This record gives sequence, structure tokens and C-alpha cells, in this order.
Amino acid sequence: MEETMKIPVAAKYRIIDGEPVCVHQEFAEITPDEFARFLIRQFGHDAIFGGGGDPE
Repeated sequence: MEETMKIPVAAKYRIIDGEPVCVHQEFAEITPDEFARFLIRQFGHDAIFGGGGDPE
């Protein structure tokens, strides 16, 4: 069986007594490999592994 991780993909908040309170959450089970590929695709290789630039 392949290792998976549970990550949050959506959340719904309501303001209750002036404070944000999470009232609903959705999670996805994905493999660490799928998660790494997503991060690289969204943020780029250099952002993850370093590209010598100034991180902001």
C-alpha cells in the first residue's frame, strides 16, 4: 500500500462573536509524490529547490 497524506483542500469560515470559526473542512488523500509535483507545478522548481534568487 502506498503512503498517503491528508491535506486540506477547502474550508468554510463564519464570524461568530467577532471571531472566525471554521464550520466545514474538506480534505484529500494524496501521495507525497503527487503533492510534490503540485508544488513544483504551481510555484516552480527554483522556488522549491532554490534558484539563487531573493525569496519574497
